[in-house]
Amino acid sequence: MDIYWMEQTESDVPSENQWLSSREATCLSRMRFLKRRTDWRLGRWTAKHALASRLNLVPDINALAMMEILAAPSGAPEVFFNEHPAKRSSRAAMPLSTTISPSTRRRSSSEPRWMSVL
Repeated sequence: MDIYWMEQTESDVPSENQWLSSREATCLSRMRFLKRRTDWRLGRWTAKHALASRLNLVPDINALAMMEILAAPSGAPEVFFNEHPAKRSSRAAMPLSTTISPSTRRRSSSEPRWMSVL
């Protein structure tokens, strides 16, 4: 099993939401609190960039919008491409998965950091 991870900060996330899918944008619009929305966006941004890197995709706005990180009934993040569950490869039946969590590693900055593990 290969494990890949990526770490991003809030300053990495664009202020606009074009990189979100329509289902993700709907999810975001239902969140009442700024901190929750900010953390959620940072987690999705980080996971999408980790996925793009792992799959050798250019992480432009359109490619990121085609990727979705949606919550399963359990709350765990599920990965979708064009509204279909993502697979590790065209031959693999196992879905592509990710985790999203605050990073405990701190550099000189006090800015919140999130990481995604594939």
